[in-house]
Amino acid sequence: MVSLDVGPGAIAALIKLGWLPEDYRGDKGVVTRALIDIYDRAIQVRLTPSVGSQDRLSFVCELDLGEISGLVQLRWLQGSQQDDHAAVENAFRRFVRYALDATRNTVR
Repeated sequence: MVSLDVGPGAIAALIKLGWLPEDYRGDKGVVTRALIDIYDRAIQVRLTPSVGSQDRLSFVCELDLGEISGLVQLRWLQGSQQDDHAAVENAFRRFVRYALDATRNTVR
């Protein structure tokens, strides 16, 4: 059993992010369900605390199957790795870095 103090700032954030319907801001059961849903989602996407340097930004990004297939078609990811979350993440990260580098080089 865990006890949490959830302040008005956290409630407002839950509402703004779409985890909590505004009409239920005072309902402890619904607030608890929203927090459990966030916890479940964090586990599902393997969300880890950001421990990077100050000049880095971490966030969750959802890729649909078409985008993952695109990485395979472009040969950034092997077809056999489509279900390997770490491999997909690595391929996407490399692709984004390449795209950003290419953009920087052509904009000059």
